[in-house]
Amino acid sequence: MACKSPIEAGTFKNDVPINCGTCEYCIARNQRIWALRIQAEAAASEFTYFLTLTYGGDTIGCDGKPVTNPDAIYPNYEHIDKFTKALANAGRKRNFKARYVIVGEFGKAKGRFHWHAIIFLTKRDPDKPAFYPQWMLEVDELEQPFWPHGFTHAKLLYGKNAYAHGSYIKKTAYYALKEQTADALKMRRSKQPMIGWQLLALKAEEDAKAGRFQEYFVVNEVMEDGPKTRRPKQNRFPLEPAQKTAYRRFFVAAWRQQRGNDDWPMPSINPAMLQYQPISE
Repeated sequence: MACKSPIEAGTFKNDVPINCGTCEYCIARNQRIWALRIQAEAAASEFTYFLTLTYGGDTIGCDGKPVTNPDAIYPNYEHIDKFTKALANAGRKRNFKARYVIVGEFGKAKGRFHWHAIIFLTKRDPDKPAFYPQWMLEVDELEQPFWPHGFTHAKLLYGKNAYAHGSYIKKTAYYALKEQTADALKMRRSKQPMIGWQLLALKAEEDAKAGRFQEYFVVNEVMEDGPKTRRPKQNRFPLEPAQKTAYRRFFVAAWRQQRGNDDWPMPSINPAMLQYQPISE
């Protein structure tokens, strides 16, 4: 399977067509990579939560009919900015760091707008106790001081659960892009360092150990040719530009640590130039 509408790049990337980013293949590809990144971030965190942030405040009009809260009709990014700032301020006082991936969605039943967030929590100072948000209670529909606009539904994630929710949250954002509502449903995420940088670091270590340099993920999948025929297949998912920069930087460090000054399989890359590039996107 490949991109259905590749873009002819011209002078970029040696005239190799670039994936369009909006067809079903590209959506699935980015969904898979983002799910892996979120799973890696969750594995490095002490607690990971999947939150649904809803809007209440509906009223009854003069005609006796319910009036929907305007914030449940169209997204208000100021609310998300205040939510993340409140988390950061609380973390500085209570010894925890909160990283996040947040995207909006319109409900299928009533069309009400709400937010989905995956929050990664770790200690700032590992030698001191951390006072985490009350999501620790895992109480459904728990109102939080961080989100005064409605209910906060919280679920603790772990293992494959983190992968599944990561896939769901990226799927929401990319189908919004396909339906040309990307401005309304644009993803918010922590960027410094990028979400899932641990995955790239692990890949770089494994590649350096094997003596290879691969700027793509290899994912093993089972393909179904029919109701009784199944065969294994390896799919390659190329790294995005920011991911390539981080991977190269990790690869340089891993190669030097494992192999010293041995010749490496990427002669066109100057390791000195990668030393000062941030792991961000």
